[in-house]
Amino acid sequence: MVLTSPEMGLFIPAWSGRRVVYGHPFETVDAERTKARVTKFFAAATSDAERESLLREWRAAFVFVGPRERAIGVCCIAGPRGVP
Repeated sequence: MVLTSPEMGLFIPAWSGRRVVYGHPFETVDAERTKARVTKFFAAATSDAERESLLREWRAAFVFVGPRERAIGVCCIAGPRGVP
């Protein structure tokens, strides 16, 4: 499972064959709520603890961070136990 911005969620499955937390709005369960939560994940004001909780809930193995994710507000995300 890959966590990426809502916009990139349309491309990642086609390019990688991986599933995403939020992809196409008609193919994502509870799409509006999931999109809002994904956007919150990438928001600068979201704490690392909140992000870790969401990653566990979604069982996301990868987080894609590119220009679209940075535009939401995040500049970087620490890895497990603060490892970049």
